Amino acid sequence: MDANLLQWKNQGQSFLSRLRTWVYLLDPSLLLSSDAEILKAHSLIGSTEKLGEKDEVAVNLSLSSSHTGTGAVLPLFFRPPAYLPISGPLVVASLLPHSGVKAALFWQFLLQTYNAGFSYVHRNSSTEKEKKTSLQQLLLIVGTVSYTTCAGALPQIFIDRLRIRSPPLQTFCRSILPIPLSAALAFVNVLTVRHQETETGIQVFDCNGNPAGVSKAAASKAVWETALSRAVLFGTTAAVPNLLVLFLQKRFFQRKLSADGTVSPHQRGARPRNDDPRLLQPLLAGGNDKPGQRGGGAAGRSVGPNLVLPQRTVRGKTSGNVSKLIY
Repeated sequence: MDANLLQWKNQGQSFLSRLRTWVYLLDPSLLLSSDAEILKAHSLIGSTEKLGEKDEVAVNLSLSSSHTGTGAVLPLFFRPPAYLPISGPLVVASLLPHSGVKAALFWQFLLQTYNAGFSYVHRNSSTEKEKKTSLQQLLLIVGTVSYTTCAGALPQIFIDRLRIRSPPLQTFCRSILPIPLSAALAFVNVLTVRHQETETGIQVFDCNGNPAGVSKAAASKAVWETALSRAVLFGTTAAVPNLLVLFLQKRFFQRKLSADGTVSPHQRGARPRNDDPRLLQPLLAGGNDKPGQRGGGAAGRSVGPNLVLPQRTVRGKTSGNVSKLIY
């Protein structure tokens, strides 16, 4: 059994212990180590000497930079510490609104190609057949990348080809549909690229670390769990920015409505109130007139003016030096 497998076994089988280990392995600073330092760390954890707390850095370096089954140094861009810095921006770029189908296909091609390469590099190579790359495996990888690229661009294809202009439908295609679609494509990507393991099987070991044979059931379980974890990871990565954008849009819309509600009636174009004192000032300027006589009489007579408002008619009537308003 390889030294990395022994370390994974010693790390514990609980979810919290493995989660804590993966947090350490995703440290981007581990990418700065050279191949010589990685091989030295791998040989250190494979020695019979008992490791102390000072050797924890070497353990993390070996687990994150060398293959679990063979101990070979992994390519720089396909190491676990480089996975999130590379795939994260690609996921966000693939979820952004695109101007056309070509842009969506381009970003999906980069994302699905990197996922396929990462899955292939981390495949189980415990048997001789799995160590060699066959023509069938290459065709399977090319077909997986092509299929997942076209499927990932389906929301943009629907919007352009069906000419969707409805805001609810555009929100569904751009923000809701990509979440389960990204999870499903990540699941299919791992399942098809590592399909050869389920046919050839992987080598299993007993509790003492001695080889116990080759098992197809163990291979199917390993591939299935890896595909499921990748689907959860990509589904969560796609859901967080989309839901955040929807939340910010909702808050902006509510603030806009509240701002519109504080606008004065004159700014909204509403009719002025009838009891505005500025409209009643001309009524106080009328001269002497007989009671009960309407305006519009002979010349020289002071007539109280009539003012027609949108809802009421207000007539000014004067008697002597006293001015009265009759509503």
